[in-house]
Amino acid sequence: MTCFARHYRGFYRTRVKGWSLYVSESFAGANSGCKATASDIVDGMRGPFKRVPASQFAKVFECTIRFGSVCHDLFMKEYLYRSVWDFVKHLIRPSRARRAFDASIMLAENGLSSPEIIALGRAKYGSLSSAGFVLTRKVQDARTIYACLADNWRASSVKSLRQRRTLIRALGGQIGRMHSVQISHGDLRTGNILAEETNGNWNFCFLDNERTRKHRALPMRLRIKNLVQISLIEEVTRTDRLRFFLAYMDEDRSIRKDSRTILQKVVAGIEMRMRK
Repeated sequence: MTCFARHYRGFYRTRVKGWSLYVSESFAGANSGCKATASDIVDGMRGPFKRVPASQFAKVFECTIRFGSVCHDLFMKEYLYRSVWDFVKHLIRPSRARRAFDASIMLAENGLSSPEIIALGRAKYGSLSSAGFVLTRKVQDARTIYACLADNWRASSVKSLRQRRTLIRALGGQIGRMHSVQISHGDLRTGNILAEETNGNWNFCFLDNERTRKHRALPMRLRIKNLVQISLIEEVTRTDRLRFFLAYMDEDRSIRKDSRTILQKVVAGIEMRMRK
């Protein structure tokens, strides 16, 4: 069985106005979501789409769909073409939506999290790939790493400092685990990682995965790039960055002999970007 077929296991295919839709077989019967009230939208119907901030090359909307007594909070991300050349390239290669879908499956197979995919939409011209969108379930009670750390920057209590340090160590360990299974993230900014604390433990969820890849051997340049991206927070202290790096190295011991060189390159990369 091809990788393509394996990834679509658990999704059924339908067509709507020229779009091929791959919809999660478990979605309509899922119980996870918010309990509906009498004033909510009718069964099987969606609430109004609300556009949320995104890059200039994507449109992101938030909406709610009701099935039975459960309302499902969802996000739809439509991928836009960056240029005419980008459009041409996507006629012969998988769409960004398809790549995001594949990356989410790959992350799950490697013990890492991304928002649950409800549906993948693909428009095609004959046998050629074209536009697409991904519908995902909203991750409840989670915030971006940036937002979590921002709260702790403003707070100065012992509890807040302890929570920040725990978060930074946990984040370092998570990125170390991702790199230890030879996965690089396409844009590892603090706004692209959701975090949720449960009983003192932090869980993480990766967003914007269309450029996330699994490699035979993770290239050092991509390792450095990810570490620079995740460290670009001016308010985080050097000691916090060291906490992150030590937790990172504990999870990816294969590169311990290169730890000093890696740290030097990461620090140099951070300083160079901050000067821009």
